[in-house]
Amino acid sequence: MSVSASPRPAAPKRRQFALARDRGDNRAGILAAATAEFARHGLAGARVDRIAAAAGTNKRMLYYYFGNKEALFSAVLEAAYADIRAAETGLSLQDVAPIEGIRRLIAFTWDYFIAHPEFLMLLNTENLYGAQHLKGRAQVRTLNSPLIATLRTILRRGRADGTFRADPDALQLYISIAALAYFYLSNNHTLSAIFARDLARPAARRARLAHMTTSSSATFATARIDLGQTPAPARVDDPATPPYHRWPNSNQPVNRHRRESIRVARAGAGFPLTPTSGEVMQARSLRSLAVGLLFAVAAVPASAQWKPTKPITIIVPWAAGGSTDQVTRVAAAEIEKALNQKVVIVNQPGASGSIGTKNVVEAPKDGYTWAAGAAKDLGTYAVLGMLDTRIQDWALFLSVANVSTLSVNPATPYKTPTELIDAMKAKPGAISVATAGVNSSGHSAIEAISRAANVKYKHVTYDGGNPAVVATVAGETESTTQLTVEQAEMIRGKKLRPLAVIGDKPVELDGYGVIEPITKWMPGFKEPANYFGIFIPKGVPPEVIATVEKIWANEIAKSAALKSYATSRGAQFAPIAGADAMKAVMPAVQVNAWQAFDGGKAKVSPDTLGIPRP
Repeated sequence: MSVSASPRPAAPKRRQFALARDRGDNRAGILAAATAEFARHGLAGARVDRIAAAAGTNKRMLYYYFGNKEALFSAVLEAAYADIRAAETGLSLQDVAPIEGIRRLIAFTWDYFIAHPEFLMLLNTENLYGAQHLKGRAQVRTLNSPLIATLRTILRRGRADGTFRADPDALQLYISIAALAYFYLSNNHTLSAIFARDLARPAARRARLAHMTTSSSATFATARIDLGQTPAPARVDDPATPPYHRWPNSNQPVNRHRRESIRVARAGAGFPLTPTSGEVMQARSLRSLAVGLLFAVAAVPASAQWKPTKPITIIVPWAAGGSTDQVTRVAAAEIEKALNQKVVIVNQPGASGSIGTKNVVEAPKDGYTWAAGAAKDLGTYAVLGMLDTRIQDWALFLSVANVSTLSVNPATPYKTPTELIDAMKAKPGAISVATAGVNSSGHSAIEAISRAANVKYKHVTYDGGNPAVVATVAGETESTTQLTVEQAEMIRGKKLRPLAVIGDKPVELDGYGVIEPITKWMPGFKEPANYFGIFIPKGVPPEVIATVEKIWANEIAKSAALKSYATSRGAQFAPIAGADAMKAVMPAVQVNAWQAFDGGKAKVSPDTLGIPRP
């Protein structure tokens, strides 16, 4: 089960088009309805009466605005071009460093295609007709010019500042960017059949993005880019970046639907691709990547002070808005200032954090790809059989220590932990508890309560702490045991009722007051501190670790921003690195690992991995 990080009520499609008509926007409503019809049935199979009915109008009005079905299809394509170009101008590509501008365009294209697969069908239809509906549209050709001009400017700037070692053709570069996403998505069915793997699954798409992210970054920064054949680096997802990847669902009001969904066709309509051309393009990309990685290895400085020459990627293996995402963004801003280099946050949730972490493990050990999360999770992936890595394989840079809180939806009758536990005893396995998964802090907390009180509960998992909290607020679940930092705003807003901190010390939350510890009701209950931070895999150049250790000692330890975050969110400011960090996290790792083993969820005994029973 999953919950969107930013849920939005869905309106029936007929209501969408009625909204447009109510605003006197018949033409926009017809265009939106026609977009859906042409995407679903193609030009030949589309029916004018269905378009008119969906738009809440009649065929007479359709012919009045567009003349005939062919002209309407041409107008749909032109609107797609206009809209996606308008969206691309909002990326502010010329306002950032050259490499960042390319990253933004790549991320935009990938996310847009995934969010609106119906427009890939539109493009395929037009290619079948030899682009005859676009050839006579002078406006479409005019719309192309600004983007290509912008790309040329970015490439010139990149060559001037040393980011790019060649000046590829801007048009070829844009085609390559679109092709990397277009070929995978438009040929998804055939590729899945050939390789006997469902490439449309969310996990498969995340893996594809991770491949483009972790395998390709070096190419842009160091390689001699040949004809613009360049794989896509990380999706940019930080507060300073326009939220261009957060596309609405297709059930939103028509004008928003038309403005934001129809424009995806723009990304690919101008360059028809066949599987053969896509395969050739990918082969050339791999050759460029190989050259790029060689240059990247040669470019790493040998001095004790590491000075990164390109953006650093931190993969947060949980959904945006959760505790890991929150604290990582605060720490990343401090690191950016210290290194004078961009730090890009990439959210890759799934499999209780193991997917994103695996992508860091498999990334080149050049020091430019880091992980983030809870140290206890990192220490138990191998126990759960999720990922072959141990906590000793990482250099730890801790920021805060978090505690979980047992909270319930205010509509429930529970006022104390005792009342909730009594309900669990009376109805074993019926009381629902939302967490971020079997390896999350929330699951560890409810498992500790379950064993201490000898109760059973209904476990409902989500792709991150924030979605789990939102689910409880929405009433999908009765309770949650996620981290206090993830619940803070909802507790202040009285959207959640906190029953107890899952620990032996109270928490004072700004804007709310004191949340009592669960030991007030369950004496003797113990739950070790859960440390969060940034993790760099061992095997990177030693100067990377040495430089970040200096930043932690000189900058992070004095960070007013991190300290303010901790005190305002009910967390403990705990900047620790090196051997001290490893010592601090081991109690939580031990408890988490052996809880999984005793609960029958472990695939490997912790003692075989060097994790003694606490």
